[in-house]
Amino acid sequence: MNSLKEKMQEWYVQGKYILTPKGDYSITSSYNALMGGQDKMENASLIWSKFAQPKHRLIAWLATKKRMLTKERLGQMRITVTDMACCLCDDQAIETSQHLFGNCPWIQGIRRSLLQWTDTQLHAGEPKLVFDSIRRKHWQKLKKEVMAAIWGATIYHIWTAKNKKLFQNGNVQVDTIVTQIKKEIKERISMIKLSNRGSMSRGFIQRLLCN
Repeated sequence: MNSLKEKMQEWYVQGKYILTPKGDYSITSSYNALMGGQDKMENASLIWSKFAQPKHRLIAWLATKKRMLTKERLGQMRITVTDMACCLCDDQAIETSQHLFGNCPWIQGIRRSLLQWTDTQLHAGEPKLVFDSIRRKHWQKLKKEVMAAIWGATIYHIWTAKNKKLFQNGNVQVDTIVTQIKKEIKERISMIKLSNRGSMSRGFIQRLLCN
């Protein structure tokens, strides 16, 4: 509480609120100051594309903003966690965002299968870093959107598999997740009428639909 008061005192100089040009108090400015600011999300259009299911978009967005309640984050929030290790693998690594979505040995089979399916290469890493990588690729926009949807679906299914193992002591097979992601992406592609801009990525789309 004292640290919060000290932080709020920094917003005033000689009794004047300094977070707005005119010195008028702003709830939004105060919130952004507390949360460390709201950086521009350059990957927003990829995460929220029409090729991604709404539930995938939400989880991918939260993961990119590092708002997922991993065991590491729960510990940082001073919530008691009896076992900080990742429950999906045997590495005894702390469940961080980097580990869960990038380094965990259990998810590597998912990544390999999906990269083989799409005939692409992407570096492993935290959600934001992978979306950054997709955005910087010299691909057509449609291909970027589909690849981002696949990555968003992957984040979602890793998270649900983790929760099922942690809270229900249930195991989800890698092949089951890969099959489900392919099914979901194919359904989204089939639902959407591709415009002329999709013609340059037609070979890529056909590959996904036929495999």
